[in-house]
Amino acid sequence: MNIVYQIEDPITNKKYIGSKCNWKGGRSYLGSSTDEEMIQIKKDRPETLKFTILESNISKTELKKREDYWQRKFKVVEDPLYWNKRYVSNWDFFMLGKKHSAETRKKIGKSNKGKKRSQKTKDNIKKAMANIDWSNYFTEDGIESLRQHAKKMFKGKPKSEEHKQKLKDAHTGKSLSEEHKISISSKMKEAYKNGNITNGMSKTIYCSDGNVYKSITAASKDKGCQRYHIREVLDTDKVCKCGFRWSSTRN
Repeated sequence: MNIVYQIEDPITNKKYIGSKCNWKGGRSYLGSSTDEEMIQIKKDRPETLKFTILESNISKTELKKREDYWQRKFKVVEDPLYWNKRYVSNWDFFMLGKKHSAETRKKIGKSNKGKKRSQKTKDNIKKAMANIDWSNYFTEDGIESLRQHAKKMFKGKPKSEEHKQKLKDAHTGKSLSEEHKISISSKMKEAYKNGNITNGMSKTIYCSDGNVYKSITAASKDKGCQRYHIREVLDTDKVCKCGFRWSSTRN
């Protein structure tokens, strides 16, 4: 039997919505979430998790559609009480609308040359790709889903000095092509023209203590607060971690 299920932890009140092909019943299956907290709970106290079937008797071709329906109904990506990190129909949007340069394609080809996938890897790929509704794969909602997913994953996780150094080393010596520079310039000009950059780093912002800053970067340095903390609360009633409210307009 193919099902869409929900797993709930009554202690933390967190949940997870997923689907399962050929479910045999019982409690042997407790979801496929990659969230570390849920994985640990399944190891330590699986008996406390509540397993609920949201929908059953679904055809194999419709299963992912129904899983996506239930996930979006409860807004699992936006709701912090769900372990889901993304919607099932919005996988892998990191390269959506983009193309690798010829140099990058050459490097990828060189790194993969001579590598052979094991039968286990092939089977895992086949299993993961099965039942995906490709007609819904590239949607506008996918971009927002990726943003929410990234925000959820990296919020409050500062980079280590080692990580920072690796990023620095990876980008040292790289230069943008003229075509790339023109593309960035045109997109930024369009964004400013359309007013889409309202909480960008170069916009004047106002602090609740009366101080005015020419940019989020300037405010961050003066208050000793991370820039993304300021951006998160900008033009809201919330107080950032440095104890101030921020606005893009003078109150």
